Amino acid sequence: MYWVPSSADHDLISGNLVRLHQRRRHKPPEEGAIEEIGEEWQGAIVIIDPSHHADGQKLSFERDETIGKPRPVLQSLVAHINAMPEAPYAIEPKPIFSEESFWSWASAHEFKLKAITFEFVTPNMFDSKNAFDEDMAELGAVGVSTVKMTMSEGDRGGGIDANSSQIKNAVDYAAQGGGSLSAKARNGDKFKSTNDSAIATLPSKLADRSGGLKALTKWFPKLLGREQDNSMDGGAGDVGGPAGS
Repeated sequence: MYWVPSSADHDLISGNLVRLHQRRRHKPPEEGAIEEIGEEWQGAIVIIDPSHHADGQKLSFERDETIGKPRPVLQSLVAHINAMPEAPYAIEPKPIFSEESFWSWASAHEFKLKAITFEFVTPNMFDSKNAFDEDMAELGAVGVSTVKMTMSEGDRGGGIDANSSQIKNAVDYAAQGGGSLSAKARNGDKFKSTNDSAIATLPSKLADRSGGLKALTKWFPKLLGREQDNSMDGGAGDVGGPAGS
């Protein structure tokens, strides 16, 4: 794959991640419309806002199955960047997910959990909302980049109380792109935040991508989840939060 940065006039980092893709196609009618297999460049648009915001740093990765699933492709790209000797930061991308979906799932199980596991990244640009956020920031300040925390139901039974302030603060932090979580209810039912990543959707009239990134500039706030408008349908991009440490 190749990263091709955009020269568009804006403050964000944007570009296309492209690779050659074999595709079955037909020749023009004047050449007999013979079927053939040829190579063509396919790509996914990536938009990154690394600047300071109350909801953290974010990126949006266009969904295109010819490139691959956004999360593993992004993880591969970030691993390549992190391995560079001159890389000033270690980047940890985490998908943003809907808190409502977790709480709806927890409510269906009366907020009693068998186990819950969080995988956090410590922030370098994130406004603290509570003591939990401050704890994560302090860990980052002493060189910790990732934190994994698992809670399991005790011997007395009764389940873990998902309504506790500790769980609520941890879920809120993770849902903003600060981490991921997996949980198991007492009946064995499971929830995994990576299966519920946030999606920003554009109008279908933009499906032809005429004008490329330049034409999409005005939609960047929506693609980065900073514009509340869920009335449109069409092409989509995964929204994630790259927390540098």
